[in-house]
Amino acid sequence: MTQYYVFFNPDNGSVTKISPVVDNDTESFVVVDKVDVSLILQGIDPLINYHVIYNTKSKEFEFKPLTLYTEDTLDWDELIYNIPSNVNDADIEIIQDVKNKCWKILMHSKLVAFITEKKINLQSNLNFSITQHNNPNILFFSFDISLKLLANQGWAIVPFKYDFEFNGGLCSVYTQKRFGAYNYKVIHE
Repeated sequence: MTQYYVFFNPDNGSVTKISPVVDNDTESFVVVDKVDVSLILQGIDPLINYHVIYNTKSKEFEFKPLTLYTEDTLDWDELIYNIPSNVNDADIEIIQDVKNKCWKILMHSKLVAFITEKKINLQSNLNFSITQHNNPNILFFSFDISLKLLANQGWAIVPFKYDFEFNGGLCSVYTQKRFGAYNYKVIHE
């Protein structure tokens, strides 16, 4: 098995070069088998048809053709993920803090370290939808949190606006599942 190194831009996953050696270890790269890049090396398939993306399940970067990144390959439960309660050591925790009248979004310190180590693109937002309890079809409101903000300070605050928030009303929080574990809890006091 001959290994090749696929270098990529960590901001967007575009492949910048493929090489049998690492000549600059400050660049982001994934290791692949020669067979995975043989069509590119032979000039049959253009480099722009490939991409490196972070797989949230395996927690690894993967080199694949762009054609594999379609909505057909996405898991419905990960696109509209109902954040559960009572999950210990969650990567992302959403707290409905009735006492302090705000939503708190916390990123676990292990995830912050992992994102920094793997050079994961921080230019995107995490979206959270507050809905009727266990019903994503009845949206109360939604908000976005900068991934960069969470990774830099480990938390974010969104002030309450609506009556049901101040009362600690029963609701659900949905998101696109991008990390391993999430937790939602309500604090009344």
